[in-house]
Amino acid sequence: MTHHPARTRRLALGATAAVALVTGCSGGGDPAPTPTLDLTDSALVAGAYANPLDPVMFPDPTELATITSAAEALITTCMAEHGFTYLPGDAFPRRRTAADAQYTYSVTDPAVAAEFGFHPASWVEEVRSASGSRPSPVPGYDEALFGQKDKTEVTDDQGTVIATYDPDSCVGRAKDSVTPDWAAQERTFTIAADILLDVAARVQQDDEVTAAMKDWSTCMRDRGFTYSSPMEANGDERFGTDLPTAEEIPVAVASAQCQHDSGLLRTWSRVRATLTQAALDAHPGIVSEWLSMQRSAVDRAGER
Repeated sequence: MTHHPARTRRLALGATAAVALVTGCSGGGDPAPTPTLDLTDSALVAGAYANPLDPVMFPDPTELATITSAAEALITTCMAEHGFTYLPGDAFPRRRTAADAQYTYSVTDPAVAAEFGFHPASWVEEVRSASGSRPSPVPGYDEALFGQKDKTEVTDDQGTVIATYDPDSCVGRAKDSVTPDWAAQERTFTIAADILLDVAARVQQDDEVTAAMKDWSTCMRDRGFTYSSPMEANGDERFGTDLPTAEEIPVAVASAQCQHDSGLLRTWSRVRATLTQAALDAHPGIVSEWLSMQRSAVDRAGER
Protein backbone atom coordinates (compact mmCIF):
# COMPACT_ATOMS: atom_id res chain seq x y z
CA MET A 1 0.00 0.00 0.00
CA THR A 2 1.31 3.42 -0.87
CA HIS A 3 -0.39 5.57 1.76
CA HIS A 4 0.98 6.50 5.18
CA PRO A 5 -1.22 4.33 7.43
CA ALA A 6 -1.31 6.57 10.49
CA ARG A 7 -2.06 9.69 8.50
CA THR A 8 -4.68 8.04 6.31
CA ARG A 9 -6.58 6.44 9.17
CA ARG A 10 -6.61 9.69 11.10
CA LEU A 11 -7.98 11.49 8.08
CA ALA A 12 -10.68 8.87 7.76
CA LEU A 13 -11.52 9.22 11.43
CA GLY A 14 -11.33 13.00 11.23
CA ALA A 15 -13.99 13.11 8.56
CA THR A 16 -16.18 10.86 10.65
CA ALA A 17 -15.53 12.68 13.86
CA ALA A 18 -15.90 16.14 12.30
CA VAL A 19 -12.33 16.82 13.34
CA ALA A 20 -12.67 17.20 17.07
CA LEU A 21 -9.22 18.76 17.32
CA VAL A 22 -9.96 21.75 15.08
CA THR A 23 -9.75 25.07 16.88
CA GLY A 24 -11.80 28.13 16.20
CA CYS A 25 -14.33 30.47 17.75
CA SER A 26 -15.76 28.84 20.83
CA GLY A 27 -17.97 29.47 23.79
CA GLY A 28 -14.92 29.93 25.97
CA GLY A 29 -16.11 27.25 28.33
CA ASP A 30 -19.68 28.56 28.49
CA PRO A 31 -22.29 25.84 28.95
CA ALA A 32 -24.38 24.82 25.97
CA PRO A 33 -27.54 26.88 25.48
CA THR A 34 -30.88 25.50 26.57
CA PRO A 35 -31.89 22.85 24.01
CA THR A 36 -34.38 23.88 21.36
CA LEU A 37 -34.89 20.25 20.34
CA ASP A 38 -36.31 17.17 21.94
CA LEU A 39 -33.32 15.01 22.76
CA THR A 40 -33.82 11.41 21.70
CA ASP A 41 -31.63 8.36 21.97
CA SER A 42 -29.44 7.75 18.94
CA ALA A 43 -30.36 4.86 16.67
CA LEU A 44 -26.76 4.88 15.44
CA VAL A 45 -24.65 5.07 18.59
CA ALA A 46 -25.80 3.10 21.64
CA GLY A 47 -25.78 5.26 24.75
CA ALA A 48 -25.59 8.56 22.86
CA TYR A 49 -28.14 11.18 21.98
CA ALA A 50 -29.14 11.55 18.34
CA ASN A 51 -27.73 14.51 16.45
CA PRO A 52 -30.01 16.66 14.26
CA LEU A 53 -27.64 16.24 11.31
CA ASP A 54 -27.40 12.45 11.49
CA PRO A 55 -29.81 11.94 8.56
CA VAL A 56 -27.56 14.00 6.29
CA MET A 57 -24.21 12.71 7.49
CA PHE A 58 -25.30 9.08 7.68
CA PRO A 59 -27.92 8.45 4.97
CA ASP A 60 -30.20 5.46 5.18
CA PRO A 61 -28.01 2.63 3.83
CA THR A 62 -30.82 0.97 1.87
CA GLU A 63 -31.77 4.22 0.17
CA LEU A 64 -28.14 5.02 -0.55
CA ALA A 65 -27.56 1.58 -2.05
CA THR A 66 -30.65 1.94 -4.25
CA ILE A 67 -29.51 5.30 -5.60
CA THR A 68 -25.91 4.23 -6.13
CA SER A 69 -26.90 0.99 -7.84
CA ALA A 70 -29.19 2.79 -10.30
CA ALA A 71 -26.59 5.45 -11.08
CA GLU A 72 -23.78 2.95 -11.58
CA ALA A 73 -25.95 0.81 -13.85
CA LEU A 74 -26.42 3.83 -16.10
CA ILE A 75 -22.72 4.61 -15.97
CA THR A 76 -21.83 1.03 -16.85
CA THR A 77 -24.01 1.20 -19.96
CA CYS A 78 -22.69 4.63 -20.91
CA MET A 79 -19.07 3.59 -20.52
CA ALA A 80 -19.69 0.49 -22.62
CA GLU A 81 -21.01 2.75 -25.36
CA HIS A 82 -17.64 4.51 -25.24
CA GLY A 83 -15.82 1.19 -25.40
CA PHE A 84 -14.80 0.95 -21.73
CA THR A 85 -15.51 -1.52 -18.94
CA TYR A 86 -16.60 0.46 -15.93
CA LEU A 87 -15.17 -0.51 -12.54
CA PRO A 88 -17.86 -0.05 -9.85
CA GLY A 89 -16.89 2.57 -7.31
CA ASP A 90 -14.88 4.73 -9.70
CA ALA A 91 -17.62 7.33 -10.11
CA PHE A 92 -18.63 8.13 -6.56
CA PRO A 93 -16.60 8.51 -3.37
CA ARG A 94 -17.41 6.04 -0.65
CA ARG A 95 -19.89 7.45 1.86
CA ARG A 96 -19.73 6.78 5.55
CA THR A 97 -22.35 4.38 6.82
CA ALA A 98 -24.28 4.17 10.06
CA ALA A 99 -21.68 1.72 11.34
CA ASP A 100 -19.15 4.57 11.28
CA ALA A 101 -21.28 6.94 13.36
CA GLN A 102 -19.75 5.98 16.70
CA TYR A 103 -16.33 7.21 15.57
CA THR A 104 -17.60 10.73 15.94
CA TYR A 105 -16.67 10.10 19.58
CA SER A 106 -13.89 7.58 18.88
CA VAL A 107 -14.90 3.95 19.40
CA THR A 108 -17.81 3.65 21.85
CA ASP A 109 -18.88 0.01 21.55
CA PRO A 110 -16.65 -2.25 23.68
CA ALA A 111 -17.50 -5.28 21.54
CA VAL A 112 -16.44 -3.47 18.37
CA ALA A 113 -13.31 -2.22 20.12
CA ALA A 114 -12.46 -5.79 21.13
CA GLU A 115 -12.34 -6.75 17.46
CA PHE A 116 -11.13 -3.63 15.68
CA GLY A 117 -9.54 -1.46 18.35
CA PHE A 118 -9.75 2.20 17.41
CA HIS A 119 -9.88 1.30 13.69
CA PRO A 120 -13.33 1.69 12.10
CA ALA A 121 -14.62 -1.67 10.88
CA SER A 122 -15.16 -0.15 7.43
CA TRP A 123 -11.51 0.88 7.34
CA VAL A 124 -10.34 -2.62 8.26
CA GLU A 125 -12.60 -4.12 5.61
CA GLU A 126 -11.21 -1.75 3.00
CA VAL A 127 -7.60 -2.52 3.92
CA ARG A 128 -8.19 -6.26 3.86
CA SER A 129 -9.94 -6.11 0.50
CA ALA A 130 -7.20 -3.97 -1.06
CA SER A 131 -4.76 -6.88 -1.46
CA GLY A 132 -4.43 -5.97 -5.11
CA SER A 133 -4.44 -2.43 -6.43
CA ARG A 134 -7.00 -1.33 -8.97
CA PRO A 135 -5.62 -1.18 -12.50
CA SER A 136 -4.68 2.21 -13.87
CA PRO A 137 -7.38 3.65 -16.15
CA VAL A 138 -6.79 3.13 -19.83
CA PRO A 139 -6.46 6.28 -21.96
CA GLY A 140 -9.80 7.99 -22.41
CA TYR A 141 -11.48 6.23 -19.49
CA ASP A 142 -11.56 9.21 -17.11
CA GLU A 143 -12.53 11.55 -19.92
CA ALA A 144 -15.56 9.42 -20.77
CA LEU A 145 -16.44 9.01 -17.11
CA PHE A 146 -16.10 12.59 -15.89
CA GLY A 147 -15.66 14.70 -19.01
CA GLN A 148 -14.75 18.33 -18.41
CA LYS A 149 -15.53 18.70 -14.72
CA ASP A 150 -16.00 22.48 -14.97
CA LYS A 151 -17.90 22.48 -18.25
CA THR A 152 -21.23 23.55 -16.76
CA GLU A 153 -22.00 25.59 -13.66
CA VAL A 154 -24.92 24.74 -11.39
CA THR A 155 -26.46 27.69 -9.56
CA ASP A 156 -28.97 28.03 -6.73
CA ASP A 157 -32.07 30.21 -6.74
CA GLN A 158 -29.95 33.27 -5.94
CA GLY A 159 -27.62 32.61 -8.87
CA THR A 160 -24.72 31.44 -6.71
CA VAL A 161 -22.57 28.75 -8.30
CA ILE A 162 -22.81 25.66 -6.08
CA ALA A 163 -21.21 23.03 -8.33
CA THR A 164 -19.70 22.33 -11.73
CA TYR A 165 -19.82 19.22 -13.88
CA ASP A 166 -20.03 17.88 -17.43
CA PRO A 167 -23.62 16.91 -18.25
CA ASP A 168 -22.41 14.98 -21.30
CA SER A 169 -20.10 12.72 -19.30
CA CYS A 170 -21.26 9.33 -18.09
CA VAL A 171 -21.28 10.54 -14.50
CA GLY A 172 -23.11 13.71 -15.46
CA ARG A 173 -25.78 11.82 -17.37
CA ALA A 174 -26.31 9.43 -14.48
CA LYS A 175 -26.53 12.23 -11.92
CA ASP A 176 -29.06 14.17 -13.96
CA SER A 177 -31.12 11.04 -14.52
CA VAL A 178 -31.20 9.59 -11.01
CA THR A 179 -30.31 12.51 -8.71
CA PRO A 180 -31.24 15.76 -10.47
CA ASP A 181 -30.91 17.63 -7.16
CA TRP A 182 -27.39 16.29 -6.58
CA ALA A 183 -25.77 19.72 -6.47
CA ALA A 184 -28.18 21.01 -3.83
CA GLN A 185 -27.70 17.85 -1.80
CA GLU A 186 -23.92 18.13 -1.99
CA ARG A 187 -24.13 21.75 -0.90
CA THR A 188 -26.32 20.79 2.06
CA PHE A 189 -23.83 18.08 3.00
CA THR A 190 -21.04 20.67 2.94
CA ILE A 191 -23.05 23.04 5.13
CA ALA A 192 -23.73 20.18 7.55
CA ALA A 193 -20.07 19.18 7.66
CA ASP A 194 -19.01 22.78 8.28
CA ILE A 195 -21.51 23.10 11.13
CA LEU A 196 -20.23 19.94 12.77
CA LEU A 197 -16.65 21.06 12.30
CA ASP A 198 -17.36 24.25 14.22
CA VAL A 199 -19.44 22.41 16.81
CA ALA A 200 -16.63 19.90 17.39
CA ALA A 201 -14.30 22.71 18.42
CA ARG A 202 -16.91 24.36 20.62
CA VAL A 203 -17.83 21.11 22.34
CA GLN A 204 -14.25 20.69 23.54
CA GLN A 205 -14.54 24.05 25.33
CA ASP A 206 -17.78 23.22 27.13
CA ASP A 207 -17.46 23.00 30.91
CA GLU A 208 -19.66 19.90 31.23
CA VAL A 209 -17.75 18.06 28.53
CA THR A 210 -14.42 19.08 30.03
CA ALA A 211 -15.50 17.70 33.41
CA ALA A 212 -16.76 14.49 31.82
CA MET A 213 -13.44 14.11 29.98
CA LYS A 214 -11.66 14.24 33.34
CA ASP A 215 -13.97 11.55 34.68
CA TRP A 216 -13.21 9.44 31.60
CA SER A 217 -9.48 9.99 32.15
CA THR A 218 -9.80 8.87 35.76
CA CYS A 219 -11.67 5.79 34.61
CA MET A 220 -8.89 5.00 32.16
CA ARG A 221 -6.19 5.57 34.77
CA ASP A 222 -7.93 3.07 37.04
CA ARG A 223 -7.52 0.57 34.20
CA GLY A 224 -3.83 1.34 33.79
CA PHE A 225 -3.94 3.80 30.85
CA THR A 226 -3.04 7.49 30.92
CA TYR A 227 -4.84 9.68 28.38
CA SER A 228 -6.71 12.98 28.67
CA SER A 229 -9.40 12.18 26.10
CA PRO A 230 -10.67 9.40 23.82
CA MET A 231 -9.27 11.25 20.82
CA GLU A 232 -5.82 11.34 22.40
CA ALA A 233 -5.99 7.59 22.93
CA ASN A 234 -7.37 7.11 19.44
CA GLY A 235 -4.54 9.17 17.99
CA ASP A 236 -1.74 7.39 19.84
CA GLU A 237 0.92 6.98 17.17
CA ARG A 238 1.52 3.41 18.30
CA PHE A 239 -1.90 2.59 16.90
CA GLY A 240 -1.37 4.34 13.56
CA THR A 241 -1.19 1.05 11.69
CA ASP A 242 -3.26 -0.28 8.82
CA LEU A 243 -4.81 -2.95 11.03
CA PRO A 244 -5.48 -3.07 14.78
CA THR A 245 -2.74 -4.46 16.99
CA ALA A 246 -2.76 -6.58 20.14
CA GLU A 247 -1.38 -3.59 22.05
CA GLU A 248 -4.19 -1.35 20.83
CA ILE A 249 -7.17 -3.60 21.61
CA PRO A 250 -7.20 -3.37 25.44
CA VAL A 251 -6.79 0.41 25.32
CA ALA A 252 -9.69 0.76 22.89
CA VAL A 253 -11.92 -1.54 24.94
CA ALA A 254 -11.18 0.42 28.10
CA SER A 255 -11.78 3.71 26.29
CA ALA A 256 -15.15 2.56 24.98
CA GLN A 257 -16.25 1.20 28.35
CA CYS A 258 -15.13 4.34 30.15
CA GLN A 259 -17.18 6.47 27.76
CA HIS A 260 -20.25 4.82 29.27
CA ASP A 261 -19.07 4.36 32.85
CA SER A 262 -17.94 7.99 33.20
CA GLY A 263 -21.00 9.44 31.51
CA LEU A 264 -18.81 11.13 28.91
CA LEU A 265 -20.65 9.80 25.85
CA ARG A 266 -24.01 10.93 27.19
CA THR A 267 -22.73 14.41 28.05
CA TRP A 268 -20.64 14.80 24.88
CA SER A 269 -23.48 13.78 22.56
CA ARG A 270 -26.03 15.95 24.40
CA VAL A 271 -23.92 19.10 24.20
CA ARG A 272 -23.01 18.33 20.59
CA ALA A 273 -26.68 17.87 19.65
CA THR A 274 -27.69 21.09 21.40
CA LEU A 275 -24.97 23.16 19.73
CA THR A 276 -25.77 21.59 16.36
CA GLN A 277 -29.42 22.55 16.65
CA ALA A 278 -28.48 26.09 17.62
CA ALA A 279 -26.33 26.34 14.48
CA LEU A 280 -29.10 24.85 12.34
CA ASP A 281 -31.38 27.67 13.38
CA ALA A 282 -29.44 29.77 10.86
CA HIS A 283 -30.25 27.23 8.14
CA PRO A 284 -33.91 26.40 8.71
CA GLY A 285 -35.32 23.44 6.84
CA ILE A 286 -32.12 22.08 5.31
CA VAL A 287 -32.46 18.64 6.85
CA SER A 288 -36.05 18.17 5.72
CA GLU A 289 -35.14 19.53 2.28
CA TRP A 290 -32.23 17.10 2.03
CA LEU A 291 -34.46 14.18 3.02
CA SER A 292 -37.06 15.22 0.45
CA MET A 293 -34.44 15.28 -2.30
CA GLN A 294 -33.14 11.91 -1.15
CA ARG A 295 -36.61 10.35 -1.27
CA SER A 296 -37.13 11.78 -4.74
CA ALA A 297 -33.87 10.19 -5.86
CA VAL A 298 -34.90 6.84 -4.36
CA ASP A 299 -38.19 7.00 -6.25
CA ARG A 300 -36.42 7.76 -9.53
CA ALA A 301 -33.91 5.00 -8.93
CA GLY A 302 -36.70 2.55 -8.22
CA GLU A 303 -38.33 3.32 -11.55
CA ARG A 304 -35.26 2.04 -13.43
